Amino acid sequence: MAHRNLACVVTQVEHIREHVAPGLAVLVTGDFNAGEDTAEIEIMRSAGFVDTFRVLYPNETNVGTFHGFSGNPGADKIDYVFASGPGTALQPVVRAASTASADGCGRAWL
Repeated sequence: MAHRNLACVVTQVEHIREHVAPGLAVLVTGDFNAGEDTAEIEIMRSAGFVDTFRVLYPNETNVGTFHGFSGNPGADKIDYVFASGPGTALQPVVRAASTASADGCGRAWL
């Protein structure tokens, strides 16, 4: 996902949705460089994705994955496994694997 460019994040999420057949489970994983309360993560939620970690551990507070290359995790969780579709979060179904790479805004290759 594009770092801190909300228009690009919206475009990328829309692109994912356009290329997924209805009824299939979708996993989106990665370092989003965005904390849980940011607009980028809200875009993912509003597109129907759930943070699988939060489904399993809704009240966990020690979740920091950002460490600034210090080795000491901070307060922000910036790494995610999002899921949508059948079996969301607890029993994800993976039917095909591919990698997507975006050019920063709008064009992605699947």
